[in-house]
Amino acid sequence: MRARWNAEWWSIAFGGPVGNLLAAALAEVTWITPNRLTMVSFLCKLAAVPLLLSGTRGADVAVIVLFQAHTVLDCMDGSLARYRQQPSAMGAYLDKATDMIGLVGILAALGWRAAQGSQDPRVLLVAMLIASATLLRFYVYWVVMHLEREAKVAAPSVGDRRLDCSSWTLGQRARQYLRSMTKVVQVSEADLYFWFALALALGQERAMIYFVGAAQSVWLVLVLARRTWAVAQIDRRARAAASPQAATEARPEATTEAAADSSPGAPRAARADHD
Repeated sequence: MRARWNAEWWSIAFGGPVGNLLAAALAEVTWITPNRLTMVSFLCKLAAVPLLLSGTRGADVAVIVLFQAHTVLDCMDGSLARYRQQPSAMGAYLDKATDMIGLVGILAALGWRAAQGSQDPRVLLVAMLIASATLLRFYVYWVVMHLEREAKVAAPSVGDRRLDCSSWTLGQRARQYLRSMTKVVQVSEADLYFWFALALALGQERAMIYFVGAAQSVWLVLVLARRTWAVAQIDRRARAAASPQAATEARPEATTEAAADSSPGAPRAARADHD
């Protein structure tokens, strides 16, 4: 069932393995579709928002469960679509749109709760900056992907680089799993649902928001630098490609002009007008 290795740490560590097992078990249940899984995943995030604001211990446990359910479902929808060979533009759109809407709502609720509980209004600002940084990382990703496609870059810097693991043995999967654990430091979008669940379990929402905010700031700078370099390379290649072409186009014109000027029968007035 699992043909592509996930890119984000918590999806690799938890969401992918659990989602793969569930997707395999439900693969032939026709009324369970990838888009329905996406919407249920979205509902998990929406349901978490009022529970976060309630602040009770029972509500926190429910939020932790909803966060992990979202992670699993977010891995299942794509796996099921690929298994059934039913990828769709609407599915890709819903996946990205619902991810970002849900994340903004969760961070707003978590930041508000942490600010109210600690009397530190700055933590709400940091929470919203985390959401903004995540959105910006996604935005520049898609912008650079579009620019590289338009420029027909032979080796693009962005794109789906998930490994095809369909033919891997169990040993190969285990080794890749262990190697992938280093991705924990990247604090990607899917990883946030692990970190914030941990914060709720420990009762350290404010501290976790500041930690994630600091980590996201570092990664945002690195990602923007990389994307800026990629765009600069597009322009550099365009200039390099245009210069020989311009010289080639100008050379025949110059040769024609020189021939006209040197022609014994060419009228001086006509040559003067041309000059």
